[in-house]
Amino acid sequence: MKLFKLNRQVQGEIYILSASFIEAWFPIATFYLAHSVGGIHALFYSLVIAGTVLGVHAFWTGRYKQFSDISAYPALLKTSFLMATAYMLIFVGAQYTTASHVALILFLQLLFAYLYFQRSAEEYLNRQHLLGAILMGLGAIVILFPVGEVWKINLGDVLVLLAAMIVPLGNFYQKQARKKVHSTNILWSRSLIGIPLVYGMATIFEATPTWLMIQSQWPWLLFLGLMIFVMSKILWMESLHRLSITKVSAIYAVSPLITLGLAYWLLNEVPSFWQLLAVLPILLGGYLITRPATA
Repeated sequence: MKLFKLNRQVQGEIYILSASFIEAWFPIATFYLAHSVGGIHALFYSLVIAGTVLGVHAFWTGRYKQFSDISAYPALLKTSFLMATAYMLIFVGAQYTTASHVALILFLQLLFAYLYFQRSAEEYLNRQHLLGAILMGLGAIVILFPVGEVWKINLGDVLVLLAAMIVPLGNFYQKQARKKVHSTNILWSRSLIGIPLVYGMATIFEATPTWLMIQSQWPWLLFLGLMIFVMSKILWMESLHRLSITKVSAIYAVSPLITLGLAYWLLNEVPSFWQLLAVLPILLGGYLITRPATA
């Protein structure tokens, strides 16, 4: 039995490490696509790819039959709408900010998840969690308003911050839907519902990219569709079945650090001293607010 538990734990660690490495590339891919084919159009084509693969999988395995349970529909609709909105904000925001900022600001979703759900369930103000929230808040302020620079609001940072505020709500309804249908069906419904919504927004707010433009970015589109919207999400959900949210969140903290390295290597993004300093309180704060409360 101990060996089985150890193997299960190791599996979970491998899953979340793999998901963290894949997700680290998300801001990089978003940056390239947002500046080439347009953020919302890039999201649309990525969802089409993901939806096609997940649809084939659903019919191949017979899991599409789970959709006969209409009691799952409210949660599926809510998580799909919220996640589609969050990703649109991220893709548009990527056109106005750096990949490093996208990675660090998105990590703040842990802070908002704590404020939305964990705080409401507590009867006392836990010092450990409060310290974590303060640290993450301070780190966010340094990123949004860099010390030594003219204090002005960056549209991209604000849009990504709004996305970080929405994602925990989407995850909440996703967890409810998971009780009714398999995780791959949740991702499939997110793609199916998100595709028309995203396409409508793309036609309104962006110029339609040419086929040549799309062809030039097909590797990144395939990466987003298959690796980000399918593989990494499945790995994340499976890791949660094997590890505590505390450990998952702690291991996932390596993702923004990897993104910082990738952004420096591929995009020549050299963060300032104060921006690097903001990394520590954000990651430490995320660790503190995901640890079990102590009296």
